[in-house]
Amino acid sequence: MSLDHCIFDPEAVAPGRQVTNSPVFASLIELMDKEPNRIILDLGPARAANLALLSRFRCKLFFEDAHELIDNLTGDPAAHEGVLKDWLGQWTAGAGDESIDVVLAWDIFNYLEPALWRIFVDHVTPLMKTGAHLYLLIYSQREMPARPMQFKALAPDKMEYQPLTGAARPSPRLNQTELKRRMRKYSVAKSVLLRNGLQEYLLKRTA
Repeated sequence: MSLDHCIFDPEAVAPGRQVTNSPVFASLIELMDKEPNRIILDLGPARAANLALLSRFRCKLFFEDAHELIDNLTGDPAAHEGVLKDWLGQWTAGAGDESIDVVLAWDIFNYLEPALWRIFVDHVTPLMKTGAHLYLLIYSQREMPARPMQFKALAPDKMEYQPLTGAARPSPRLNQTELKRRMRKYSVAKSVLLRNGLQEYLLKRTA
């Protein structure tokens, strides 16, 4: 969904809104300051605060909200690949001649089984330029919210996050070695473990 057709997501209703420093996200914003007019793919819901921050770069912004996808990955696991492929087939991002410079994945990858992770990465990587950046958050705690959280950039180095549910589920707790194994065409440009247990990563496409 391009910015021209986006509907801003309503405020989350579950309790637990918190604020954290976001040094890796700040480093991405610093990179974008040096090279504006980028093509950005946001895999979260359209948030007015995030749009306000990104709009200063005169960027072309796409939203492919993966929250709906994760909500549909229920029932028979054998059907999950079909659900994912159907969702990816509806993308508008990368449909033209312009390649993506930045992907904001937030915490989405934590909710994908290894086979689905591979399909997702195999779809998005060809849409990205060599040298493009992918921002993601990996849970290091034993549990994570049952659904992806909403993230709002209060400033380049400060992030508000809020669960959409009080329920929890086991987290994959991926270490950097396993992340590199799953993301073979990427290098880790920067990584910081936040106080809330989320590990910030900025990956760079190298091949």
